[in-house]
Amino acid sequence: MKIRVLFIIFICIGIVSITQGQDKPKVRFGKVEAADFDLSAYKFDPEAGALIISDAGKTEFVVNKEQRFALQFKRQTRIKIINQKGFDAATIEIPLYTDGHDEEKIEGFKAVTYNLENGNVTETKVSSKDVFTERVNKNWILRKFTFPSLKEGSIIEYSYTINSNYIINLQEWEFQGEYPRLWSEYEVNIPEYFQYSNIAQGYLAFTVNKAEQTQQIFTFEEATSFVPGNMARSATSNPYQKIINSGEKFTMTAKVFINKWAIKDVPGLRPEKFTSSYKNYISKINFQLSSVKFPDRQPQIFYSSWEDLNRQLLENDDFGVPLNKSNNWMDDDIKAIVGGSTNDLDKAKKIVAYLKNNFTCTGNGIYLTDNFKNIFSNKKGNVADINLLLLSILRHEKIKAEPVILSTRSNGYVNELYPIIDRFNYVICEAQIEGKKYYMDATQAKMGFGYLPLKCYNGYSRIISSEEPRPVYLLTDSVQETKRTTVFIVNDDNNNWVGSFSSELGYYGSADVRDELAEKGKEEYYKKIKTTLPAEIEIRNPAAEPVNDFEKPLTVSFEFDLKFNKDNDLIYFNPLLSEGMKDNPFKSAERKYPVEMPFAQNIQYIANIDIPSGYEVEELPKREKIIFNDGEGLYEYIIQKNGNTIMMQCRFRLSLATYLPDDYAGLRDFYGNVVKKQSEVIVFRKKK
Repeated sequence: MKIRVLFIIFICIGIVSITQGQDKPKVRFGKVEAADFDLSAYKFDPEAGALIISDAGKTEFVVNKEQRFALQFKRQTRIKIINQKGFDAATIEIPLYTDGHDEEKIEGFKAVTYNLENGNVTETKVSSKDVFTERVNKNWILRKFTFPSLKEGSIIEYSYTINSNYIINLQEWEFQGEYPRLWSEYEVNIPEYFQYSNIAQGYLAFTVNKAEQTQQIFTFEEATSFVPGNMARSATSNPYQKIINSGEKFTMTAKVFINKWAIKDVPGLRPEKFTSSYKNYISKINFQLSSVKFPDRQPQIFYSSWEDLNRQLLENDDFGVPLNKSNNWMDDDIKAIVGGSTNDLDKAKKIVAYLKNNFTCTGNGIYLTDNFKNIFSNKKGNVADINLLLLSILRHEKIKAEPVILSTRSNGYVNELYPIIDRFNYVICEAQIEGKKYYMDATQAKMGFGYLPLKCYNGYSRIISSEEPRPVYLLTDSVQETKRTTVFIVNDDNNNWVGSFSSELGYYGSADVRDELAEKGKEEYYKKIKTTLPAEIEIRNPAAEPVNDFEKPLTVSFEFDLKFNKDNDLIYFNPLLSEGMKDNPFKSAERKYPVEMPFAQNIQYIANIDIPSGYEVEELPKREKIIFNDGEGLYEYIIQKNGNTIMMQCRFRLSLATYLPDDYAGLRDFYGNVVKKQSEVIVFRKKK
């Protein structure tokens, strides 16, 4: 098998000065004229519903009212609404961080809709009362608004300033998104006291990428301290002390590093099949605070290494600290849960089952929202609440267990070169029982013991441990989904064509069907099956078993009658019934980022088919083998006539789940050839 390395991250650290040709649109924010509505001079995707004409951001350090260093982020954006498909671009969300005591604040908010009516430009402003707040979780809130008077051809424009006391929360910047951009730029000015890792990603080259150096005077009025504001995300673990205590006004002259990035003519990212998250591939840059060093002071180290991140999480009151407590209050409850267990594996299964069946998960997260006693009593909590409680109970029972932090597929990849804590949004448990490792997620009520939901298979993850911190690679390539379908079609005593269908699904296919059965009921599910079959097939006695045993795969079965006109001279029959692919999922001629399927696949289809009474075989599809990438993909179609019976075997196999852009053309052709082969039919001719 090939060794595959997926390079999607480009690291930008240090001073770089590269400037290519610039072609920045002439935009005067706050001033829109009739000529601005004409975009014929620019080339962009004609199918785009909206066009971002200019998106400009800037972050710099300021001295806040508390006489501490703080961040000030400014943004100005102008967008042209092309048609109704672009109306979503007029709904804006501004995320703000809070720790429960303080929060980032918006100032200078302006938002206007401009329309061209009879040659005149009209303005409709967004009022502050039209901006509403949505709480995402205890640490993030959204300010949301929608532009009024919106129509095809409108220009919308907004600007705002975010003042943040959280030095750790230096704003990231996305140069790319759903809609194309004519120009996107970001500037960050950082005093010499603060060291950040700048991590850029994407396949687009920067139009501007340069770093300059200047000097800036920072003035502190009646200061008691010039340390940063809230530099730690946990209010209980801020390590900073006052550096001076003179109470006198003073100034500091510091070197300031000015970093500028810009990209012009940025294409929008169109939806493509088999993409885990567009967050992995959009051109963007984000930041991780590494250290703070003031003159004549010891540096304060943040997440400069995985070891630092591991240590800080273990010392965090909302993560590692509660795991090391005895938690004797749960003695009686645990005895009731694990009673009668004969070994540790049996105990672990009962503990996981109890949490799955009795607790409600309220969302993702890696930090506790409450103490274990309250979580246990309330029977609900986020992913961290439930899975760290699981870990605590396992340790209470002397079972070796460690937390694993990860990023779910929709949340994007983790860059394994840099420990960016904000990239993680999920925590599971690794337990070592009787010499074997088990990964557990007690938030998934319909997953069997030792199974993780597919969203957890997203590559690089981390064991947080005082003994053995280490990476864990949860790869989709390691997940093998199998499916075996058997079909028998015979002539009954009345010379009618009847059959039986039985399909043993893979584990995750079984989980999907169980979810669908729970949501829609059996009747609706079987109606859906009927719509996938040829019109001449009538099904009876449908079944799906075992529905409630999540350790076992599900088998979907039914019997059926084939109703065809016996007066027809020819019968065209596709022996794959509903199991063949109707369309090639890969439509685009090229792809600039990987194909990310949720698992590797091994699908088998076996059919024994009696030739219909009164007919003979006129034409039989030919045997064929289709190979992709030296056997990484295989489709084999075997069919033969043996007396009055046609025997058929098909196998579709992909040994990997992820394929790089260089493999895309071959993968697309492979699927195209499979679809073509699976559309072939057996032709039966009526005997004379």
